[in-house]
Amino acid sequence: MRPDMKEPDRRFKRHYHGPMGGTEDVQAVRFVMAAHWMLSVPCLKKVGLFSPAFRHYGEDNNYCDRVRYHGFRIGVLPSAVAVHDRQVRKRTKAQRIYLNCQYSRVRLSDPCSSFRVQSLWQPVRQCIMSLRWLSLLPLRNISELVAAYPDLRRWRDKSCGEGAFLYE
Repeated sequence: MRPDMKEPDRRFKRHYHGPMGGTEDVQAVRFVMAAHWMLSVPCLKKVGLFSPAFRHYGEDNNYCDRVRYHGFRIGVLPSAVAVHDRQVRKRTKAQRIYLNCQYSRVRLSDPCSSFRVQSLWQPVRQCIMSLRWLSLLPLRNISELVAAYPDLRRWRDKSCGEGAFLYE
C-alpha cells in the first residue's frame, strides 16, 4: 500500500492484478518487491542471499528469478497489508534510463534464461533504448555491461547452486 493506505503502490499493481483484502488464499505472482517479503527458511537456505551483481535496483527481480529457478513459488496474500514508505516521486529521464540498464543486468543474471542469448540481445536492447529516448546514455552503458559479463556469468552460475552468497 501507499503510505496514505488508500490504494496499492503503483509498482505493485504492475505485478498483481487481483482483488485486495478479504481472501486468505495466496495468489501466485512472478514478482514482489523485496520490501514486502516473508521467506521460508528452506527457501533462504536453497536460494541464498542477494547477488553481488546488484547494489541497488534489480536485486529483488534477480532474487525472484532465482526463487522460481529453485522451484519455489512467489505469492501475495491479498488480506495482508504492507506499506512501502516511499514518496511518489518522479524520476528524471537519466534515472529511468539507468533503471532500464539495470534490467539488462537482471536478464543476464537470470538462471532461467540463456546467458548466450541475453549477452547478444541486451546490447541490442540498449541501442533500441537509445533511439527510443534519443539519448546516448544507453549506448554508453553497453561497454560497462559487456565488461561486466564475466562477473555476471560467474555470479549467475553461482546462483544456480544451493545457498548462493550465504557464506561470502
